[in-house]
Amino acid sequence: MKNMTEQAIRSLGGCFRQNIGTHSVEVDGDVVFYQMRGIITLDDMKEMVVLQARVRRERGRLFVLYDSRENTGLHPAARKYVTDHATPETSADAAASFGASFSLRVLVNMFTRVQDALGKEGPRTMLFDTEADARRYLEQERARLGLHAA
Repeated sequence: MKNMTEQAIRSLGGCFRQNIGTHSVEVDGDVVFYQMRGIITLDDMKEMVVLQARVRRERGRLFVLYDSRENTGLHPAARKYVTDHATPETSADAAASFGASFSLRVLVNMFTRVQDALGKEGPRTMLFDTEADARRYLEQERARLGLHAA
């Protein structure tokens, strides 16, 4: 897992695309764009965490966009892993998801409540109907934080 991710992102000098399990990911500067397909497994989540930490180290900031139209859920082990291993290095400055089903929206809201109950700080994933709305939110957050595109 780590070897594939490390090879794919040796240098984040430009845009690149790779697969993580059944999902595809594109990194463009400080934006990680996931196209989720099926369930997010524990192995998928571990690779996602490694990738996000690497982007944060290389770029100094991290914005995450999820295309959730084909996402069918988050495996409980993956949910536990990301909750247990969330650090400032792996947490996004802002995150947005679009196209999530009703059941996935409920899951994201429950996950947010768990984070709040555990006292976990950091931005929450905002849910949108369209990619345009999600991207607009990320740009608004970038401006609010006083950051420029990497």
